[in-house]
Amino acid sequence: MRGSVGQHIRRFAREVTRGLGMPRSCAPVIEVLARHRRRLSFNELSRLLRMSERSLRTHLRVLVTRGILLRSVSVTRTRRLAYEYYIAPLGDILGIVRRDLASRIRRLHRLSSEVRLARAPAPA
Repeated sequence: MRGSVGQHIRRFAREVTRGLGMPRSCAPVIEVLARHRRRLSFNELSRLLRMSERSLRTHLRVLVTRGILLRSVSVTRTRRLAYEYYIAPLGDILGIVRRDLASRIRRLHRLSSEVRLARAPAPA
């Protein structure tokens, strides 16, 4: 993959995690899935990210819960069930970030109104 596309993907992953208030360490998971543009198993992700199993499981749980990653169930050669992870469509991710930021802005407006009311002198 060309370097400039890779840089854009990296910056996108960082901004998504920043915008949603997620740990920075979730960004590489988004980046790897966006670069590969296909479903990856836990073992493939673990190998590509060189991350501890516990950390990877935590990041995957956060990203799936927030809707950034999706997962599907597959059957392995030994007939065991396994998850495969893939990135949500970019439009869906942008919508998630937009809704989260709008919610934060509404909360800040509400809090600023409460601060103004608390500062206002009591009527005489």
